[in-house]
Amino acid sequence: MKALVLGGGGWLGQRLVDRLGARAICVDVVRPANLPSSVDFVEADIRNLSAYESRLSECSVVFNCCGLQHPSKTSDLYAVNRDAPVAVYEACAKHKVTTFVHVSSIAAYGANEFGSQFLDESFPDRPITHYGYSKSEGDARLRSLAQNSSSRLIILRPGVFYGTRPSKNLHELFEKLKKSPMPIFTQHGFLRTYADIDSVVDALLASETKGTSGEIYCIGDHTPIGTLSFYRSLTDALNTKLKVVAVPVLIARLAEAAAWWAGKVGIHLRIPTVIGEFGRHTFVSSRKAEQELKVSLPESPKEGLVRMVRSVAN
Repeated sequence: MKALVLGGGGWLGQRLVDRLGARAICVDVVRPANLPSSVDFVEADIRNLSAYESRLSECSVVFNCCGLQHPSKTSDLYAVNRDAPVAVYEACAKHKVTTFVHVSSIAAYGANEFGSQFLDESFPDRPITHYGYSKSEGDARLRSLAQNSSSRLIILRPGVFYGTRPSKNLHELFEKLKKSPMPIFTQHGFLRTYADIDSVVDALLASETKGTSGEIYCIGDHTPIGTLSFYRSLTDALNTKLKVVAVPVLIARLAEAAAWWAGKVGIHLRIPTVIGEFGRHTFVSSRKAEQELKVSLPESPKEGLVRMVRSVAN
């Protein structure tokens, strides 16, 4: 049977569609330029369920790779990341779709309270951004529905993506690294878990048949790295000198607070949100995914970050 991919035109979604081939039904607001003619395409926003719901009856699995991170309005974060996936999952049961695989984010956990302790699936969610809250609340609603649903539910929480054919945001970061000093909090920067995008696709495909319904699985490289190491891996590949400027952690906290309160009145502030995220440790253990989904994850993102930059340069 078919596999419907919501957000199939995005960075992650396209990688998944490539692996699925003619089995995929790609759903997105714009048809990807390199989508093979053998792949069905439905032009639709995830929020417009009626535009693609009829195709669910053809599918044994739905992969939700659709996620919104930096819209202008906070309400769009909750509509896309929380409300729409719940509606799709309810429709999956109605149309007898066997499995719904939902891509969430480690942002739902918030930040590590202790710098040396890895977060895992046993930790409670304590998000610090509206993006994190939208993911956390969506996951909670999905898991509640899964208790009485005929469709399996698997939730993946990956770290920050890296890989070849990177997103527009990463292209912008590469240009900034060439031209401008980059901010850093503390001597080495806070630790984050990064996730090889192809490993995330491996986990998505494995989730169709593996894993326990209603469970969350963290996906990311074994070793988290600090901001300084992240910058240096990129500048080494760019053959440019890394320039950093030390910024007090207080600035990150003020940016975090500004983004939060602006979001409460409906305005999403992208730059303060990103600054706040870089001012916290956020790293997880992916042991459960390796054991139950049988995926193999990289030890460190450093080599993959270099390959990502060189793939763009070539």
